[in-house]
Amino acid sequence: MKKSFFLVLMTAFLGLNVAAQNKYIVKTKGTNKTTNQQMEALSEDEDEAEKLDIISRNFVFSDLCSWQEGMRFMVVPEKKDLIIKTFTDSLTGNMVSSNLLKHKIMVYKGHDKLSGLHEHINFLCEDDGKVYYYEIPSYSFDDYCYSRQGVPTLAYLGDVDKAIELFKDKKFRTKANTYYVDSELEGNDVEAVTDVPVGTEVTVKAIGVGSRSYPVKIIVADRRGREFFQNVAISRINSGMRDDEFTAIQEIPHTFKGSFELVNDNMADDKEYGEYRGKVVYTLQRTDMTDSHKLRVRMARLSVFTITDVQKMPNSKYVRLTLTGTGSGSKYYKLVTMDSENNVTWDEDMDAPREDVYSNLFAEGDPSKYPGIRKKNYMDIQKGIVRKGFTEQEVKLALGEPDVKGTDKNGVFTYTYNSTASQSRSEVFFDSATKTVLRVVK
Repeated sequence: MKKSFFLVLMTAFLGLNVAAQNKYIVKTKGTNKTTNQQMEALSEDEDEAEKLDIISRNFVFSDLCSWQEGMRFMVVPEKKDLIIKTFTDSLTGNMVSSNLLKHKIMVYKGHDKLSGLHEHINFLCEDDGKVYYYEIPSYSFDDYCYSRQGVPTLAYLGDVDKAIELFKDKKFRTKANTYYVDSELEGNDVEAVTDVPVGTEVTVKAIGVGSRSYPVKIIVADRRGREFFQNVAISRINSGMRDDEFTAIQEIPHTFKGSFELVNDNMADDKEYGEYRGKVVYTLQRTDMTDSHKLRVRMARLSVFTITDVQKMPNSKYVRLTLTGTGSGSKYYKLVTMDSENNVTWDEDMDAPREDVYSNLFAEGDPSKYPGIRKKNYMDIQKGIVRKGFTEQEVKLALGEPDVKGTDKNGVFTYTYNSTASQSRSEVFFDSATKTVLRVVK
């Protein structure tokens, strides 16, 4: 009994040692050392341009039916995997605890049907030299491999190795609202980080293994040296996600494109368009945009957004803006034209509608926060409506600069508009003392 207990202790100790020395196990700087082994699940035509980016070129999906012998995976069990055993030792025929196999590397060795109805998916363990198999539940291999269920506990290391090759020490920009820091050196406890502004430039500090669903753990540091990470799915090999599920979450955290952007790859050249990132802008007129579901949405005049991405469209004068609604946090997309001098103006010879020109569609800032603009009047201002009591600033925001600004006569001055979006001609009378509207004559 004492000998058995001693062996268990030694196995646990060696397991911790392997994890500590494993190049795929990476932690954020400043993590506290602890022996807590509790498992925590961390989860959870424009198309042409996206297909040309570095992610699509280097991280190609392969379903289980197409796996090649030699593909490498790491056992990263979740809580439920510690109760339900995944692998069987092919020599003894005994199922093995996922905790004993934790962080061991499994090399795919094909599949076979040895006896009965069940077929086996085989792996050679790099760490102990043993052969293990996963028994397919109530399926033939041909049926099971198309189900996208894959092999439980296994995080695909091909994506991790490719990410290390491509991204180590590279510059990213953040796209998500939440990232994480490790709170334990040897465990899986993490703390959320929610104060990283979208568009923050960061440097990749380390890349390792995350979870089965999100196998690539990317640790980055901002300019102050603060480190945080995101576990992301890239190719989604063995992630368990269907095509439609992965497509639906391309723009949210735990996918690479929802969390990071490689500087000078997915976006237009920083020297030309980089200054637009992070800018707060508002619409000068009503306009259509596309939401994350590719549905057309009509945006009101003076709608406020933050520009989070500028992507040059191939063989086109257009760029695609990714805009995040200031209030809603929702993402929208708009194709616009602009020149390298950032001051393009529309003329009759341009091969784009007037509305599609950036400078005619957007202005910088958040007009709802301008001096003299009151929240109670903002909806009327968006519609181009002026009422008694409006300030001079509110009138200008609603109707623009006047065609004629009258001089003060008997304590009254006027703004004359020969034409506006909402009316053919109007004259606005102001009280010279209070600078507020006395009346509007159409």
